Amino acid sequence: MQCWSDDKSPAHWFYRGIEPAAYSVLVSDGDFPGSFRSDGPNWWDERAIPVSAEVSDLIKYLNETFPANNQKLDLWNNGWEITRDNKLRIYMPIDAASSLISIEISSELADSVVYQPIVANGIVKQAFWDSTKTSKSIIKDEDVAVIKIKQYATRSSKITVSPSVPANIPVSVLPQMDSAIVDPDATHTFQFEVRNLGTQSNQSSIITFTITNDLGTVTDMVSLDFDLIASENNQQQNPPQDNTGIEGDPLWIWLLAVISITVATASAYTIYTYRYSKKATKRKTE
Repeated sequence: MQCWSDDKSPAHWFYRGIEPAAYSVLVSDGDFPGSFRSDGPNWWDERAIPVSAEVSDLIKYLNETFPANNQKLDLWNNGWEITRDNKLRIYMPIDAASSLISIEISSELADSVVYQPIVANGIVKQAFWDSTKTSKSIIKDEDVAVIKIKQYATRSSKITVSPSVPANIPVSVLPQMDSAIVDPDATHTFQFEVRNLGTQSNQSSIITFTITNDLGTVTDMVSLDFDLIASENNQQQNPPQDNTGIEGDPLWIWLLAVISITVATASAYTIYTYRYSKKATKRKTE
């Protein structure tokens, strides 16, 4: 291949044969992908002018140049496209995101970047209530659930923990979700505050913690048991029924007391009047 001495650009001709009998031969544009030929007035004034290639041109060139190594872009049958910003986009299912697609291209034609998602693999090592240090708690006001998770991925990546409780259980959980970037073989401690919002009667339930990575894949799960205790205010709002009858009613007690006092007063007045009348009769007789 010959080049021009002024700008070192490749010329579209080469020597065929052996010196001194070699002779110059023009080559076609197909031998210079990514360029076009600028013809001069003479056959020897031929220059290859580089031009920027489109992705579709690059794919066409790769298919024509390396037919034995063609890559099937639509490997998962989800489709592919060239975006408006001239990029290749391949659609694939979530569970195939860890797969690696290799496309061999010439470094002179394009810059290539290979991106592989960093996927966490968090596994629960310990789960307990802060008040009891066990998997069971009796919550009158609030308690804290402690979850210790170890990173088993080979690179630092984000671990996400999401708590959930049955819809009919009157508790609040804070935070509603928590995450952290954890180094390989390191253990991170997550804490969640569980508050009793008030219950009419004691009841039992569980809280479940789901551990996921950036792809939404569940890597582990764990549950803790708890009993909700009804508060004293709720118990006072529903006092026990007194089924002993009217004798136990304070109003009836007051009425009976008033009647008893009235009867006693009337009896005493009757006795006093009788005695006074009898004494007056005796004096008259005398």
